[in-house]
Amino acid sequence: MQGGIGAKRSCYFLVKKFKHPTMIELDVINHIVKFHLPSKLQGSPRWHKSHLQDLLTMVANFGMPQL
Repeated sequence: MQGGIGAKRSCYFLVKKFKHPTMIELDVINHIVKFHLPSKLQGSPRWHKSHLQDLLTMVANFGMPQL
């Protein structure tokens, strides 16, 4: 019996595969990685987007860094 995040990802996989039966498994997994991994997981697409937004906010407030 799975619990926690593993069960949640399995559920996402099965639902996505049910809704899109012609979608290959690699595309389903890529969709889960892109849209269902938490932003706290370092290196995930959401993590990168979150850090990019932080960086853009800092540049807007303080200007471009000087070398």
